[in-house]
Amino acid sequence: SNMTILLVDDDQSGLLTLRIALSQEGYLVTATTDSRQALLYLRERRFDVLVTDNRMAHYGGVDLARLARRLWPGIKTILISGFTDEQEIAQEQDLKLFKKPVDVDVLSAYLRSIFTT
Repeated sequence: SNMTILLVDDDQSGLLTLRIALSQEGYLVTATTDSRQALLYLRERRFDVLVTDNRMAHYGGVDLARLARRLWPGIKTILISGFTDEQEIAQEQDLKLFKKPVDVDVLSAYLRSIFTT
């Protein structure tokens, strides 16, 4: 079965780029620019992976990731960030960081490595 990804980024063009790229890799992608909507999706159902921007209105990526793991232990959480010095990320367990602009090939390779048993 195809892996499911919840993609959250309040930058519309960045979201679109990643959504298309990940869909082409065969992932089932649910995408939103609204962190509150992301929260609703997470409460509704389980995803294999959360890929989220860090700095957004309402909920930051670290908060979303913590919440996702509380709701769905075992979910993989990936943070994308345009900022190099993100102190809270360094302290966060189980959170893989990708710098913006995201290299889709590198992200895809990482996703494949997660799901290869």
